[in-house]
Amino acid sequence: MTTWIRERGAPARRWRLDVSLEEVAIEAHSDVLVLTGADVSRVRVHRGWFSARIDVDGPKPLQLRRLPRGEVPAVQAALQRVLVRHRATPAVMAAAAWHRTVKATVEAAQRDGRWITVEARRALEAARPGPDVVAALQAAAVDLPTLFQPSELTAVRFLREVDVAGWIAGINEEILAAETRRLRSFFDGVESRPLTDEQIRAVVTFDNRVQVVAAAGSGKTSVMVARAA
Repeated sequence: MTTWIRERGAPARRWRLDVSLEEVAIEAHSDVLVLTGADVSRVRVHRGWFSARIDVDGPKPLQLRRLPRGEVPAVQAALQRVLVRHRATPAVMAAAAWHRTVKATVEAAQRDGRWITVEARRALEAARPGPDVVAALQAAAVDLPTLFQPSELTAVRFLREVDVAGWIAGINEEILAAETRRLRSFFDGVESRPLTDEQIRAVVTFDNRVQVVAAAGSGKTSVMVARAA
């Protein structure tokens, strides 16, 4: 939180300005005014010859006088950060929620050794925040690192940069390799002959619909037996 306190003379002229990332709190003349979100735009800074003043528009206009000119840029920057965070927050929250959903799906698949199906991937892609969210994040891109937590920034980068289909394909390859190692003795003994790598892929690729194309006698039935087992 950034704090400015000025006019230390007569009690009736004292005021205090506190700015956090989410709100502006003004204490003046024994009154306290808290502004959040878009209402922060009601606060304006006017630079004079020797000092500056802060005006607050609204039903009860307020003037905070004798702000040193040298502190004007800091006050303006602090107010701007509140507004930028307010505008970007819905987009960041949407990105974070989607990122949590994707991570939960992938982590469950990795934990259970379960292939991520085409249907699951398409559901994640369908839930992906749309262009309006991406545009809002792009508009605030320069300021995001100073306004949000690292986990939220990770979600933003994931939304903007990651090809989910390609990423999940890579995860599925990892699951295939892990299941091949874990169940090697099963794949070697489920039929009279050990399953080949191609047969193992057809078994572990556990989409709802899998088409196996192979020549006669090449082991399609063994794949079906192993999938059922």
